[in-house]
Amino acid sequence: TFVFTPYVYPESWAETDPLRQFITLFLIVNIGGAFIYLIPACLSYYFLFDHNLKKHKLFLKDQIRLEIQCALSGVPSMAIPTCLLFLAELQGYSKLYDSVEEHGGLRFLLTSLFMFILFTDCAIYWIHRWLHHPVLYPSLHKIHHQWKVPTPFASHAFHPLDGFLQSVPY
Repeated sequence: TFVFTPYVYPESWAETDPLRQFITLFLIVNIGGAFIYLIPACLSYYFLFDHNLKKHKLFLKDQIRLEIQCALSGVPSMAIPTCLLFLAELQGYSKLYDSVEEHGGLRFLLTSLFMFILFTDCAIYWIHRWLHHPVLYPSLHKIHHQWKVPTPFASHAFHPLDGFLQSVPY
């Protein structure tokens, strides 16, 4: 049986119910998103970041707290459209497959991997460039550039729509 039945959800609520799946996905994406952000940021901060940069005149008071607050406050808003995409996949609206052999084997897998990296890198570049357009920059992307001397915690400190848009290619 499933982990959440009957402890979180009543047994009468089917595992295939879209609302139940969305709620579960929303919790997983929020908790996972926080960990995927905080763990690498903390490791980078403690082992790679030059702490002398905190003495820079443009380093803001309470900057690290503000960067973390900005990043984590956007996760729930970014999770909604992300979970809708995941839900569509769970409901069968996807072309994902379980077997590489169904689609040409190892050669297809390696070609797909190369094309995926090429596509996502190019798409993220153009989305980021588009976010610098004078109409969009002040309302969507400027917050990410407010950190003149960024720490690793600024990596995801941006407007939720900015974050979602840059995640779409994945």
